Amino acid sequence: MVRTVVGETKSIAVTEGVHQGSVLSPFLFCLVLDSLTEAAQNSATWTFIYADDVAICTDSRAHLKEALVSWKHQLQTGGLVLSVAKTQFMSFNDPDTNNSPISIDGQLVKSCDQYKYLGSMISGSGDLEINIQHRIAAAWLKWREVTGVRCDKRMPVKLKRFNL
Repeated sequence: MVRTVVGETKSIAVTEGVHQGSVLSPFLFCLVLDSLTEAAQNSATWTFIYADDVAICTDSRAHLKEALVSWKHQLQTGGLVLSVAKTQFMSFNDPDTNNSPISIDGQLVKSCDQYKYLGSMISGSGDLEINIQHRIAAAWLKWREVTGVRCDKRMPVKLKRFNL
C-alpha cells in the first residue's frame, strides 16, 4: 500500500526482491538496519553505522558487552547474525588494568591495538602515525599503478626518460 496526497492505494503483492547491484538495495538495507537496531544504538555512548560496518563506542568494557549483547539480540529479531569472529574491540586509556576479556555467548571477542575502519587506521594509543603510514603506502601503490613503466625497477633508465 502506498500513501499519497489523494489517499492510499490498494495493497501491492511483493513477489520479487531488489536486484543485486541496484541503487535501491543499499538504501533499503540501511533503512531496515536502522529501524531494526534502534534500541541497540541507544545502548552505547556513540554508534557509527556505515552500511554493514558498525563501530560502537562506550566508556567501559561492561557497557561494551551490554551493547554487543543488545546488538546481537536486535539483529536476531530481524533474522540477521552478529559475527563474533569478525568482531573486535580496542581500548583507549582503559582503567581495566587486568584486561578482562569480553565474550558473547561463550565466544571471545578479539582485542586489537589497531583497526581499519572505513579506510582509516585507528590506533589504541591515539597516535596518528599508523594512519599516515597507511595512507602514504596506499597513495604510493596507486601512483605505481598509474605510472607503470616509470616506477618499474626492471626497466632501464634510458627507456623511462623517453616514455612520455
